[in-house]
Amino acid sequence: MKQLLNPLVWVLIILAFHVQPVVHAQEVPDITLASVWSLDGSHLARTSRTGSLQVWNMASGVLELDVNPYEMVLYDIAWSPDGARIAVGANNGDILIWDVQSGTQITTLQSQLDAAITLDWSSDGNYLASGSILDTRQLRLWDMRTYENVAIVGTGDTFSVAFSPTGDRVATAGISGIRIVPVTARGVIEADVYRPISHPGFSAVAWNTDGSQLAGTGVDGKLYIYDMTQAIPVMFATYDILQRPQGEMGFEWAMTIDWNAYTNSISMYDIEHGEVIVWDITVGQEIARYANALTMRTVVGHGFSPYGGQLAYANNAPLSSGASTVASTNVVGAGSVSLVVPAPSPERLQAITDACGLAPAADQALTAEISTQDYAGFTTQLEALPETALPPGCRADLLAVAAALAAEGQ
Repeated sequence: MKQLLNPLVWVLIILAFHVQPVVHAQEVPDITLASVWSLDGSHLARTSRTGSLQVWNMASGVLELDVNPYEMVLYDIAWSPDGARIAVGANNGDILIWDVQSGTQITTLQSQLDAAITLDWSSDGNYLASGSILDTRQLRLWDMRTYENVAIVGTGDTFSVAFSPTGDRVATAGISGIRIVPVTARGVIEADVYRPISHPGFSAVAWNTDGSQLAGTGVDGKLYIYDMTQAIPVMFATYDILQRPQGEMGFEWAMTIDWNAYTNSISMYDIEHGEVIVWDITVGQEIARYANALTMRTVVGHGFSPYGGQLAYANNAPLSSGASTVASTNVVGAGSVSLVVPAPSPERLQAITDACGLAPAADQALTAEISTQDYAGFTTQLEALPETALPPGCRADLLAVAAALAAEGQ
């Protein structure tokens, strides 16, 4: 049995991978650190170790934004709910705000953090949360109408921040645990009233769609699910994702997490083995695993498309167009980001169809094609529907899953 590492040692280990010196593109590989979908699924953004910020139009495949503002490490990405702006955390603590359509930088939020490694935008678009794991170890809240810092709370080492869907709470994850910080309607954090979930120490958090549950990846290699409807969060499910021997603590813990409630799927990145793991929380088992081609340990960003039909993750290997180690994989940015359809099945296709909220006639027609496993017919029916018949992002997810199922049937 290995001796448990104390929190300070854990922080030092993480710093070895989060904190990088200013680098130039010719000196290091252009390692992807984050890949995040816009909320409507129309765009995908990517940041890198060399300071690149890129945004693709996912319908056309066109690279619409390609900038390198600082030539330094860029970490997390947060989209505004309307997709008009994007926030990017930099190695020097700056948070860059960009207008996606015009490709111009709107402003810089100077957080005075050593590195702005984690960001999240509230669902109403009014506030941005940022976090740090270095000397300041703070959660900061920004008013995105005025670009002013309106609140600071010392939450300890903050690897991950996540607004609840209603925007009235922010969850933070760190060695000291998960903290739930209430946020008032005026954007002022109510100090000293956060609720700690202190065991076992966490690296990432994610809410489900309605905010009733919270997932956290523990430094013990396990996934924890909490009921957030109670006055005190109640853990009701634990999954041994990395299957580490009893009592053993190592570097094999999931560093990033995303939750798509429509497909009941959670994705995590195992930093030790360089793999993105997809877990079905309904049945409590792994359903897919994808290898990151990079040989060194790094924090790899990943995320589900809005309805969970596709998963984008950092591949960090130059691939020729169409090349892949997985049959259902497509590549974006010459292989810097891979797109996969995790565990395609008629059940997952039906779940996404149901989540799209189609008119009864259209829903019945698509459901009939799924029941007979006629995915060509499903695609034909879907493509015949007008754009206004489906929510943004729904059509692309349905087409991707149907195509994957059709390919498996060949």
